[in-house]
Amino acid sequence: MTITFNKDLDKKTLTKESIYVEDSKGNKIEVALKYNATTKTVTVIPSKYYNSGETYYLYITDKLLSTDGKAINKKIKYSFKIGTTNIK
Repeated sequence: MTITFNKDLDKKTLTKESIYVEDSKGNKIEVALKYNATTKTVTVIPSKYYNSGETYYLYITDKLLSTDGKAINKKIKYSFKIGTTNIK
């Protein structure tokens, strides 16, 4: 999953507390965060595959700061569901 921002991010604030993923039971999912300053994007990479049919929540908190020291936003919560594929 890739998130695009309209401001440059302070890489020191790109942590597992500023952007994280939880499953539908509120358990944090281990993820790696990779920042590309040229495109102003953060790629969120889970340490293992998401479960098919499961709903997950991506959080972006006010702990994530831009290079000017301002919070990127208030806490944001996005939900996403992992689809299933039938292979014949």
